[in-house]
Amino acid sequence: MARPHIPTPLEGLGNRPFSFFPPLRNTEHNEWVLNGTDWDEVQVMNRKSRLEVSIPSRFVGGVSSIEEPVVIVGLRMELELREGLIVPCVQRVIEMPRAVNGAPRWSAQPTPGRLAPVVGIRVEDHSAPPVPRKLMAAAAAGLLACVVSVAVFRDALTARDRYFPGSAMKIALPFTHEDNRQSVMNQLGPPARERSIRTEDGREFQLMRYPERGFTVLLGNSQYVGAVGRGGRVLHSVAMPDGQDSAALLRGLKF
Repeated sequence: MARPHIPTPLEGLGNRPFSFFPPLRNTEHNEWVLNGTDWDEVQVMNRKSRLEVSIPSRFVGGVSSIEEPVVIVGLRMELELREGLIVPCVQRVIEMPRAVNGAPRWSAQPTPGRLAPVVGIRVEDHSAPPVPRKLMAAAAAGLLACVVSVAVFRDALTARDRYFPGSAMKIALPFTHEDNRQSVMNQLGPPARERSIRTEDGREFQLMRYPERGFTVLLGNSQYVGAVGRGGRVLHSVAMPDGQDSAALLRGLKF
């Protein structure tokens, strides 16, 4: 049974351009348009680079009421483009290497023949004013935000593992280069959406999207070329008339 579609704030924008805040990392131009929606994600296209990406709906927040100079769409956390996928941005801490057999810099080495240094102990001053309630509330809110961010990041990793269990994932489709649009529809039914793309050398390809199956079928010169998943991952390829596998051709296309 298909899951019910939950409208997102982006659907009210139509064809109007917008910018993300915070901006998507590893993308050059922060101006996008809505390209489609599914039950769990939205597809957007960069107006300058024509890059198409899919963002899980759970990361999309509200839309600003002010439209000048551009509409702002809030993201619930900072995201980045990594290997064709939109994933949460994680700041990694790199530990500085230390010398072989060396002690940590923070551990003080005792000097033979000398007394240990005397450390002064300050007695708590009870006359100091108590911590303001606003400061305590801010600290509690920050802790709650950290817990929510960890939960969202864990869910994002789980969803990525569910949809992309391996980098070499392939699917078996009963198609060859002799198949065309009608034979594909006889096997898979009509696509949810169709559109065409044109490469720099003038070649045109037709895209038949099947979001419920998790892939898009590509036709070149009305003949079957292969199928790709989210982020342009090649899921199925065929032998071309020149004997070459179509996987290399599919990887070179920009969706």
